[in-house]
Formats: sequence, C-alpha cells, structure tokens
Amino acid sequence: MKSVIIFLIIVGLLVIGGALLYLNQDSEKTQLPETESKTDVVITSTEIPSKTNEGKIHKVEIKNFKLPDLTINVGDTIEWTNLDTAPHTATAVNKAFDTDRLEKGDAHSITFDKPGTYSYYCTIHPYMKGTVTVI
Repeated sequence: MKSVIIFLIIVGLLVIGGALLYLNQDSEKTQLPETESKTDVVITSTEIPSKTNEGKIHKVEIKNFKLPDLTINVGDTIEWTNLDTAPHTATAVNKAFDTDRLEKGDAHSITFDKPGTYSYYCTIHPYMKGTVTVI
C-alpha cells in the first residue's frame, strides 16, 4: 500500500512538472520582443525624381515590434512597410499623421511639409514608439 502511494505521488509530481515545463515554453513563445534596441530597424533613403529635385524618400521597415527615431528635411517622405506578422500603425501622438493599419507587407507614405518634432507610436502596440524630427 505504501509503495502504491509513493508511486502515485511520484507520477503526480512528474505530471505537474511536465505541465509547468510545457506552459513555460508556451509563454516564452507568446512574449513580445524587447523594444530597447533599435538595431533591427532598416532605414534607406533615395532621391525623389521631381521637377524641383526636392525631398528624399526614407524607407522604414517595421519589424521585431520596433519603430525608429528619424531626422529628415522638410519635403522628405517616409514610407513605412510592415514586415511583422502582426499589424501595426505609425501614428503621431498629436494626430499630425497616421498610416492607418498596416498588415504584413503593407506600406504607407507620408510627406512632411512642416518642421517640428513628432512623437509617434503604434496604436495597436503602444509601447512601440519613435520620433520624427523634421528640419
């Protein structure tokens, strides 16, 4: 009788331990990535062919749940492209601009005609923040 009780206790502990291990692995998969480092953000700039030859297009890839800080000139355009599987936005805190919801592969461009500093974030993931400084 004693050996049966000990056996059942050991089996119970193994089942509980396995369940905790499984739940811990699952929660690690669903945790969102850290947003401290912005090294995964890719920004490229190209000249816009125009009659006045003003402005550049700054192409920003949104990935790994990160938004960059940018400094651009008046007349420049930023094109945000979402490479994450989750949807994102690039929305000014003061509502000066908004890309609307970008699904994976979607892009949206905004031209900045006025100098200033614009804090922006993802309305879906508010911890994703960046700043556009227009000089």
